[in-house]
Amino acid sequence: MKKNALWLPSVFSDNMMLQEGKENLIWGKAKAKAGVIVTIAGKKVSSKADKKGYFKARLPKFTYGGPHTLTVQTAGTKRVIKNVLVGDIWACSGQSNMAMVVKDCNNSIQEIRAAKYPRMRLFTVPRVFSLYPFNDVKGSWKEVTPSVAGEFSGAGYFFGKELHESLNKPIGLIDTSYGGTKIEWWMSEDALKTWKGFAELKEHTRKLMKKIKKTWNMPSNAAVELHKDGENEGLTLGYEKAEYDTKGWKEIKTPGYWNDQGHNFVGAIWLKKDINIPKAWTQYDLSLELGPIVDFDNTYFNGKKVGSIGSDTPSFWSYPRRYLIPAQLLIPGKNNISVRVFAANRVGGFGAQKGKMLLSVINNPDLGKVKLEGKWKMKVERQLSSLGQVCGESVETRTYGTLYNAMLSPIVGFGLKGFIWYQGESNADKPKEYSELKRRFIADLRQKWEDSEMPFYFVQLANYGMTEADWPALRKAQEEVLKVKNTGMAVAIDIGEASDIHPKNKQDVGKRLAFNALAKVYGKKVEYSGPVFKSMEIKGKKIKIDFEHAGSGLKTGDGKFLKGFEVTGKSGNFVNAKAKIDKKSVIVWNDTLKKPLAVRYAWANDPVCNLYNKANLPAIPFNTEGK
Repeated sequence: MKKNALWLPSVFSDNMMLQEGKENLIWGKAKAKAGVIVTIAGKKVSSKADKKGYFKARLPKFTYGGPHTLTVQTAGTKRVIKNVLVGDIWACSGQSNMAMVVKDCNNSIQEIRAAKYPRMRLFTVPRVFSLYPFNDVKGSWKEVTPSVAGEFSGAGYFFGKELHESLNKPIGLIDTSYGGTKIEWWMSEDALKTWKGFAELKEHTRKLMKKIKKTWNMPSNAAVELHKDGENEGLTLGYEKAEYDTKGWKEIKTPGYWNDQGHNFVGAIWLKKDINIPKAWTQYDLSLELGPIVDFDNTYFNGKKVGSIGSDTPSFWSYPRRYLIPAQLLIPGKNNISVRVFAANRVGGFGAQKGKMLLSVINNPDLGKVKLEGKWKMKVERQLSSLGQVCGESVETRTYGTLYNAMLSPIVGFGLKGFIWYQGESNADKPKEYSELKRRFIADLRQKWEDSEMPFYFVQLANYGMTEADWPALRKAQEEVLKVKNTGMAVAIDIGEASDIHPKNKQDVGKRLAFNALAKVYGKKVEYSGPVFKSMEIKGKKIKIDFEHAGSGLKTGDGKFLKGFEVTGKSGNFVNAKAKIDKKSVIVWNDTLKKPLAVRYAWANDPVCNLYNKANLPAIPFNTEGK
């Protein structure tokens, strides 16, 4: 840093939000022992940097409103931050179902077109692991517009949208999520050090550190060492044009990485494929799905650019490419797709799963799909050498605390209203330890943010059939966390997809999370939970189940007979049961079982179940065995 420079973390930037009703902490770095003045809305706060230049200042409490201008000034240097609102800021964290963006959710085109909320602000934390704490993240605050909303967490966006529309107050959202991650990776050492499994985690990390010590070039805020892309030479040569003659080009199989097909370099290559489009398609817009591309791409259809992803996109190497092809670009018969791929580090190519590279008509599945995998023509534009790993994007760094270091630690202290959390799939192999880990995680977050009652609302795992893990046990562990004060749970047992771990209905996920906040934080008279098992009473061959959150009565979601109930007797073997609603209770029985002892409901990875209250919220899965 220059002698008289002033540094502020990225979360203090234009379009930012400050938390209403709290003293907001402002921090940064200036000249050693320099005086620092922070000014906003007629209020002035003074601070002084320590001998290393670090400073902190606490702004007084403000009420909802703005926009304001925030200035941070030291000798010879002044930072002016514009368009600042005071509202409620929620952190949105977890794994891939939180990371899943709006454009990949149901009705994405309509949702994106309607995304015009200047008093909603979004900030996305880049996805990266680190064995060392970061002091900043690369990001910026943005107003909600159609060009912004599509790339933000779907669950987070729909949660914030529900709050914003219900409360008519400014809402800020910070997405700090990463797919395929365990809860331990999000937890600081403070949260884990007294946990019974910590010694094993610590030893595992020690071995990793020893293994990579020779090549580790840390600390650094860079995720990986990257080659910089230069001029798009292929564009100058006309490679993107549909009529370009590819005679002499090599062939390459997709999906796949070119490094696995005998091409041992990174850099820029062009890939082209001709496809046939039915005449009936030419009146519609199409969806071009290419899956993840490592690392960056520029994609063209019949010579016209239809999309690109660069280094400014979080997790660009795993970000699925889905581009709109306007109807006016289509011609009956032969059409051309051209993709320029730039691999900046170690490997390059298409990372899609088999069968996931497709061209289809938007919102008209009956017209079929064109599969794009297979042989493409390839031309090398530029060859570069592969680079070594610098920071935590290798599997080796996926250990405890590495996501806390890179994606939570840099924003600790930034004013928040609360957390929403969607995670658990990656911990389903060890459900017994999950409840304690999550309790520790919540307690540590509250300690770090100096807010012992900070709300923490989370999503229970949705129905999903393609796993051998014990998801009912993990759901039970999640529910147990509700014993922690100021927590809440959104049930998703009815909106999952049997064959897709990433269900696209994030609208209901966001709303159900928001119902918790509206009822518990904002005092609104809204039902926030579906029926919750309260007690059971054995009456001869039948069992009566009473529920909390039954409201004005129970119902089935589809208007048909109750499904999802099972009973057991002394054998301990559960069998399918009949069930009927009796006002706010459910009567359960099996005609062949004379002495029922226990009942369970929706107790499967992908159960068929339909019990709701009249607020249209689904019942929480339960098992009375052992109670």
